[in-house]
Amino acid sequence: MKLKILEGMDLDHTYQAVMDALYNSDNVSKQEVLLVSSILNELAQNKVLKASFREWAETHHEIVCTIHAMIDNETMPPRLERILGREGFGGLYDLGIELTNEFCNTYENEDWGGGDWLDTIIYFTKLKLK
Repeated sequence: MKLKILEGMDLDHTYQAVMDALYNSDNVSKQEVLLVSSILNELAQNKVLKASFREWAETHHEIVCTIHAMIDNETMPPRLERILGREGFGGLYDLGIELTNEFCNTYENEDWGGGDWLDTIIYFTKLKLK
């Protein structure tokens, strides 16, 4: 599947805009939603991403928030410190996507009715960054 990306389209901005749309849909264009949905659908077809877009995006947001909280803490996990030192924030973006995909695939059929989804994300992220 070949994605059609319009000339001048800023993919970083587009991705962030779609993530923002989960919380305020007035900030994102239909074109941006379709583009990011196409990217995520392509990932899903390649068995990298099994979750729905919304599930993936919410999980990604929480994992990124957990990573940022760790950065703000005076004692960063070793893996996170290495990534920041070697790759900077670009490495953190890749890490966020990697951890989100792994979390969604690991907990694919989990029923979060008990309400420990967020606690599991925090524990999972901390475990992966040791």
